Amino acid sequence: MKFLISAAILLAIANTAQARDLKILSFVRINPATTQDQAHEVCGQVIGQVTVNDRLLVTADPGKYEGFYVTLPTEKGYFCQIIRSLHGRVQVELKSFASTRSVIRTASSGLKR
Repeated sequence: MKFLISAAILLAIANTAQARDLKILSFVRINPATTQDQAHEVCGQVIGQVTVNDRLLVTADPGKYEGFYVTLPTEKGYFCQIIRSLHGRVQVELKSFASTRSVIRTASSGLKR
C-alpha cells in the first residue's frame, strides 16, 4: 500500500515538472487597410501538456496604456484572442492555478508564420 501511495506521489510530481513553453504563431492587425482600426488578433500554442488549470493572460501594449484579456487554450494547446492595441505590441503569459511558474512571450504587430 505504501508503495502505491509513493508511486502516485512521484507520478504527480513528474507530471507537474514537465517542461512547457508558449509560442506566438501570429499577431496581425485585422484591417491593415487603415490605422484607425486598432483591432488585432493574436494566436499561439502552448507546447507541452495542457491542463484545465491553464489560463493565458494577454496584455495589449504592455506599459502605460496596457489592456488585459484572459483566454483558454484548446485541448491541443491552441488559442486566439482579439485585442485592441494602440501601438501594435502584445505580451502573452501562460499561467496555471496548479503552479507558480509562468511562461511569457512578446510580439509586435505584423508577425506571421
